[in-house]
Amino acid sequence: ITGKTLGKKGVKVFVPELPIPINPLIKTTGFEKAIGNISFGEPIINVSLKGKKDNLTFSGYVQLNKTHFSYPPPKGSEGSDFLRSLTKNVNFDFELRTGNDTWYENDLTVANIDGSLKFTGKPSKLTVNGKISSSRGTVNYIYHNFTIKQAVFEVIKNDCYLEATAEKAVDTKVLDKAGKEIDTSKDTIQISIDRAQIGRIAPRFTSWNNPN
Repeated sequence: ITGKTLGKKGVKVFVPELPIPINPLIKTTGFEKAIGNISFGEPIINVSLKGKKDNLTFSGYVQLNKTHFSYPPPKGSEGSDFLRSLTKNVNFDFELRTGNDTWYENDLTVANIDGSLKFTGKPSKLTVNGKISSSRGTVNYIYHNFTIKQAVFEVIKNDCYLEATAEKAVDTKVLDKAGKEIDTSKDTIQISIDRAQIGRIAPRFTSWNNPN
C-alpha cells in the first residue's frame, strides 16, 4: 500500500484529536471557547505500508506545509489509544519534516519551526532522532510573552535537549534617592536556556541595562 500526494501542493488535513491549547493570556479574557482550534495543514505525503500482517513496515515521509499543530494529544484521548492499537505490530522507518510555514503550538509556545524527526522501530521500542529549530515565535513565561530569538530542540535516541534565547522589551522605573519615580527607561529582558536535557532546564534572566 502506498500513499503519495501529486505535485508540489499538499492535501488539506484537519486533526481534531490534536487540539491547539489556548494561550494563558487569552484564557484570562473569557474568550477561549470562541477561538478554540484544532491542528490543521496541507502536508505533502510519500509513505508506504509493506510486508506481511505480523511484520509490516511503514516507511517514507510527511512534509508539513502550511501547518499549525500541537502535540501530544490530551490525556485520555480515545483517538491516541485507537491509533496505538492499530500500529502496535508495525515497524516504523518514517520521517516527519517541516515545510513551508510550519508552526508548533502548545500552552506556552507558538513557534515557526524548521527541521525533521526520524522514527524507527515498533511503537513499544520506538527510537526518535532529529533536530528542530526556530527563530520566530513567542514563549509565555509567568504570564509574559517573550519573542524567540533562537531555539533548538534536539532528540538523540529518545533523549530530548533544548537550547533557547528569547527577549522582551520593558519599561523600567527610574527612582531618585528617596525612592520616588522620576522617569522611565527602555530595557530588554532576555531569558536564556543553555543546552540541557528536558527536565534539567535552568532558565537565566538578564537585563541589557543591568547585565549583572
